[in-house]
Amino acid sequence: ADLRLLREPYTSGDGAQRISSRKATIVDIDDDDTLTDVVSKMNAAGSAVKASVFDDGSSFNSKRLSVTATQTGKKSRLVFDDGDLDLNFATIAKGQNAILRVGADPASAFLISSKTNRFDGVVQGIDLDITNVGFSAAKVEIEANTESIVNNLKNFISTYNQFIDIGSELTKFDTESNQRGILQGDTFVLRVTNRMSNALGKRFGIGNETIQSLSALGVRVGAGGILELNEDRLQEHLRNDFNGVKEFFTQKDTGFGDKINSTLTSLTDIVDGSFTNERNSLTSSIDTTNERIEELKILLESKKARLLNEFIQTESILGSLETQQTALAGIKSISVPSR
Repeated sequence: ADLRLLREPYTSGDGAQRISSRKATIVDIDDDDTLTDVVSKMNAAGSAVKASVFDDGSSFNSKRLSVTATQTGKKSRLVFDDGDLDLNFATIAKGQNAILRVGADPASAFLISSKTNRFDGVVQGIDLDITNVGFSAAKVEIEANTESIVNNLKNFISTYNQFIDIGSELTKFDTESNQRGILQGDTFVLRVTNRMSNALGKRFGIGNETIQSLSALGVRVGAGGILELNEDRLQEHLRNDFNGVKEFFTQKDTGFGDKINSTLTSLTDIVDGSFTNERNSLTSSIDTTNERIEELKILLESKKARLLNEFIQTESILGSLETQQTALAGIKSISVPSR
């Protein structure tokens, strides 16, 4: 057990002697340990097993120790060495891989295995979960999931229309109440809207000549720039030319997905996107305005001090003139005696 050997050495096909080993966990059991103590020690050892005690209903010594691997598959098989304890372990179920035969014709079919009951990529784009043992061939029919395509396009249209609604609200002008949106007169929203509108309305240079624009799939621009979907037309294309629809959305570099993603990235990139540049421009404008405000405050304080000083000087002069006027009035009242 200390060497973690699984079996005796053997000679492989190339003539070399080989041995097989696996990670081992050693649990020390004392003479006075109960089954519950053994379970606690095994579970606390951090090994890939789960131990428990159960009652098998026997009239004598009905308590039993159960040890189960926490993983599945052939490589999860457990090997016990109980030393001299003579625990009399019995194997109830061996760990083994699930085997799947792909193909009905034995001559051309092939086998694949999985340590779980899940087989990923059996055929390109297909994953299988096996629920029970099969004794005959099972036919797997594959149909295109058109519902998810329709729902994803609807979600895209809904999100775009929300953007249009928000932009309209921010830039509106009510002629009756003379109320303006917070961004009314700002050209940035208009520029972004035009960029998105142009990206959605353009033709895409893909191989399919029938489907090269959203309008071909039933997406049209309604009043106020809102997108509308003719679902019947989209479903017709999905039935008759599913690959063409797929190519339109997923074609690398030239398809709708990559093109619209490129447009959105140019708008939202945190380094040099349009929104980032606009935010930086507004921040710079705010900073400049704040600096100008501080300069004007200093200028006004200077003018205030100068005017206050002039007022004090004027008041002082007026006080002096008033004193002089009083003195002059006193001179007038002096009488000169006659001779």
